[in-house]
Amino acid sequence: MERDWPKDSRYGVGPGSGLLSGADSMGQVTTATFYAIVQDPASAVIVGAEVSLINEGTGAVVSRRTDVSGEAHLTFLPVGRYTLRIQAPGFKTHEARGLEFLAAQSVRRSFALELGAVTESVEVTAQTALLNTVSAEQSENISRERVSELPLARRNLASVLAWARASRATAAR
Repeated sequence: MERDWPKDSRYGVGPGSGLLSGADSMGQVTTATFYAIVQDPASAVIVGAEVSLINEGTGAVVSRRTDVSGEAHLTFLPVGRYTLRIQAPGFKTHEARGLEFLAAQSVRRSFALELGAVTESVEVTAQTALLNTVSAEQSENISRERVSELPLARRNLASVLAWARASRATAAR
């Protein structure tokens, strides 16, 4: 039996109110996004460079070529540790290991490739923490061990969500 909702939606639900629309509801994001800007030593963008992320846990590879602005967008990346590889003709291959992506994380980084033969490569082993420079939102992943250490009655999921909302409200002040 279908409900006949009033057109003015006084009740706060129904067509047009946004509460029943999947597009308007907030969902949980479980993937990350990486934006790579590839440049030469003179800071000119490199068009057509291949940017690859290799998941260190699964071996899955996601690759994109840079566009006319020297940017490659790698989206819907499963959470995990990755190796980044950037290759372009006439430049040394750039490789960085141990890049960690978290759920709902958006990261934008610039890379300057060194001139050299195609057979030469540069490997970066020390990494700085990935910062979200795309938006001001903040998020945190909570491990199963950390949740079990929280003082919550009966490990109720609603208590965990209330705890997360309370910490967000405290941080906003």
